[in-house]
Amino acid sequence: LDGKTYQAGLMAPLGHEQNDDWCAAVLTYIRQEWTNDASVIRPAEVAAIRESSQDRKAPWTEAEIAEFSAPLIEDRTGWIATGNGHTPANAIDGNGGGGHDHAWHSQNSPGAWLAVDFGKPLRLTHLVMECTDPDFYPRSYEIRVSGDGKEWSEPIATGQGHGIRTQASFEPVITRHLKIIQTGNAVPRWMVAELRVHGEPVP
Repeated sequence: LDGKTYQAGLMAPLGHEQNDDWCAAVLTYIRQEWTNDASVIRPAEVAAIRESSQDRKAPWTEAEIAEFSAPLIEDRTGWIATGNGHTPANAIDGNGGGGHDHAWHSQNSPGAWLAVDFGKPLRLTHLVMECTDPDFYPRSYEIRVSGDGKEWSEPIATGQGHGIRTQASFEPVITRHLKIIQTGNAVPRWMVAELRVHGEPVP
């Protein structure tokens, strides 16, 4: 590029050249333009990553980045969804475009929850909550995990939803149970037409 040769497969560390608002705006633009349809990146998320990687000086390799971005889990055999709203199984039935009849929904108020028992431990890196109505996203949420479905961890991720796709990323974690808890309060309904979980089997 411009007479210079750059090594492929590397990503520069975050650094401090640009502030959190600038980074969030640029990343969100990339994630939502050119036919992309990913969720919004917020300044608080950039700040958290900046703090956790502040000592990083060397570029990130593709292998290192892949550790934080596992593929979508397509095989949901044995998964069981529970929650305190309408038909939790609809959130993992593979039918994300069927409208309200094929979605899970509950009150968009603190305490509403949706959980999944994967049937066996998985190594997870992030998830995406999809809804068919842009008004029914989670106003704010937290995610907890559990080995037995009874004792739950402290939140491994918190955030605010936006539009029809809300992505929640977290440090890679091995777990059998995952729970999403609504912590915000706005419109009457919180909907998950399809919950897409990214991870991989535990060797």
